[in-house]
Amino acid sequence: MLHILRHGAGSQQFAECLSALSGDDLLLLIEDGVYASNGFNEQISELDQQQRLYVLSADLDARGLKNGIGQCLDFAGWVRLLESTPSNLTW
Repeated sequence: MLHILRHGAGSQQFAECLSALSGDDLLLLIEDGVYASNGFNEQISELDQQQRLYVLSADLDARGLKNGIGQCLDFAGWVRLLESTPSNLTW
């Protein structure tokens, strides 16, 4: 499953999303979720090490951030990722 997280680290949705991740699930950070790509969250860093973390580059750019961790995707990459996963859930 692909989890798409659009909320920042202090939100309830952020915590719920991370607790719902299992096994081979992937995580894509978009909108305010990209702030978590700074590497300060242990679970996010672990997903990066397992190559299960993706970050939408347009949202990094919109917030003046540089990619810290995770694989950067453009919108076409996001579509390919959606096509390659059987289901997705947006938080």
